[in-house]
Parts: sequence; C-alpha cells; structure tokens
Amino acid sequence: MGLFDNDIKIEALKTLITRKKYEEAVELADEIRWGRVKDVRLLCTISDLYKKSRRFEDSRDLLLVAKKRHPEEKAIVSSLCELCIRLGDIEDAEEYYKEFMDIAPDDSGSYVLKYKLSEAKEAGAEEKITILEELKEKKPTARWLYELAKMYGQSGMTEKCVTQCNELVEQFGESKYAARAVELKNKVG
Repeated sequence: MGLFDNDIKIEALKTLITRKKYEEAVELADEIRWGRVKDVRLLCTISDLYKKSRRFEDSRDLLLVAKKRHPEEKAIVSSLCELCIRLGDIEDAEEYYKEFMDIAPDDSGSYVLKYKLSEAKEAGAEEKITILEELKEKKPTARWLYELAKMYGQSGMTEKCVTQCNELVEQFGESKYAARAVELKNKVG
C-alpha cells in the first residue's frame, strides 16, 4: 500500500469517526500503516478508538508511534501510563509516571496517575487517601472527591466520609457523583 492509499483510507476513517461508526472505523484502522502517519492528533484519536474497543495493546502501539513524534507531550505519556496500568505492566507504568513528572511536575494529573498506580500495586487505604487529599487541594473534581469519600467510608472514617459527601454535593450539586455521594452518605451515616 502506497502513501496515497494510506491517505485515502485515513480520510475514510475520519468520516467514519465523524459519523460515529466506530466498529467500521476500527476495521479500517487495522488496514492503515500507522508508522507513516505524522498527524499526532490522529494517532491519539485512533488510540482512543482502540481503547474503547478494548484493544489496549493496539492502543498502546499507536501511542508509542505518537510519542516518537512528540516525546514531550504530557497527554501521550499520561495515556501510556494508564494503558500500562490497565495491561498490568506496572514497571513500564512507573517509568511513564516518572516521565510525566519530569514533563509536568505541577500538573494535577500526576495525582490521578499516582492514585491509579497505587491501586494497581494494591497499596493500603492510608496511602490512597493521602494521594486523594493532595489531589483535592490541587484540583478538586467530582469524581476524585467521591473516590476520597468512598475511601474514607471503607476505612471506617465515617465523619470524614459524611463531610466529604456534603462538600461534594455543595460543589458539584447536579453531577452523577453528587448523587452517588448522597447515597454513600445515607449508607454510612
């Protein structure tokens, strides 16, 4: 297949994605020679497509191609870390985490990666709570505030769990995590 054929397939692939025909898009993506593609955004998009199709190794392979083109792109390094965690490759995940920290040491995403790594390594509740508390100070989001409330509840810290649930509802009242927080609060309180 020449470059011209590759370009035609890529345009057809973009059309399929726009039309939300993801299964057909995955089939077509398998026919493309991704090593020749220079568009990092497209590589990441197709990596996400593979991830949604639960083809994690194919997703990682495309991210590695993207990383060769943009080695300092924190989103690519973060995605590689998460994929390695999902694949059970903790050693590589830790390397990507370190790389992420070198690229973006003040990014709140580092706490998310650190938390996911701690889960994969089956760290204790205290360690996970500490990470989530740090994330809460840096950039609170409904998802991670709920996770913190859950960890408090699982650790028998009922008062902290209820307080965290109340804070979550106050800050993110209409989110799905706020609704879950209300349920959690009623369950533990």
